[in-house]
Amino acid sequence: HRNKLDSKLDIASVNLNKTEVTIKGSEKRINEVAYVKALVDVENLVNPQVGTSSINGVKLVAYNTSGEMVDVEILPETLDATLKLVSSSKDVPIKIIPEGAMALGYAIDSLTASATTITVYGSEENLANVSFVPIYVDVNNVSANKEYTVNVTKPTGVREVSIKTVNVKLTVDSETQTEVVVDDIQTINLDSKLKAQAVSASDSKITVIVKGTKKVIEALDKSKVSATVDLSSYTKTGEYEVDVIVSGDDLRLTYTSKTKKIKIRIYEK
Repeated sequence: HRNKLDSKLDIASVNLNKTEVTIKGSEKRINEVAYVKALVDVENLVNPQVGTSSINGVKLVAYNTSGEMVDVEILPETLDATLKLVSSSKDVPIKIIPEGAMALGYAIDSLTASATTITVYGSEENLANVSFVPIYVDVNNVSANKEYTVNVTKPTGVREVSIKTVNVKLTVDSETQTEVVVDDIQTINLDSKLKAQAVSASDSKITVIVKGTKKVIEALDKSKVSATVDLSSYTKTGEYEVDVIVSGDDLRLTYTSKTKKIKIRIYEK
């Protein structure tokens, strides 16, 4: 019954006043019992807040190995439970992610959100995996300034967020482009027993076409433009022609490699 608890609260621990009970019934029924559960209904908590709360008269139910209830007598019939309630949260940035291709000749000049950070609530374990909250905006065929109101989708493991909607302002301008040479192509997902290297000097670097508005391109940090090759499908030594994946950290820009494939040699360490 966890879903009835305030979504900002988390049950850190449950302690019962007894750890053993007696079951009575036919030998057949008793042999079927695999475990007994105490069904703690948090709806019975009065004004639940951070700290320790108690629930009396918690019902006990016996189950078999298949999770089905077994009809036996349990003594005592109920137990008392003490719950420790906590509220784990952290502030993370809001990340605006454009989706789709702008209208021909146009690019994103700015993406401004009504909030830059958001508080997320959940267990400490789940919150450790949340580094930002994504907000997706559809920019497909957009050629003029536009405003969006976007509902916040809770990331996996997050039970509650402090902001329900985010307003996003998009400004556009004419598109221009520049070229960036990447001479440090990274390999990913290669078997730990193998190594990879470019077959030739021309395979060790690529040119990336970066498109965006003049203002955004002038502020571009070229060191943030990267190229990788995914070698998860290559498990044997030899020479291969592999796809190059290019990216950058500024999502207002688009990144395209002039070279679609490079040749690499895979060998044993």
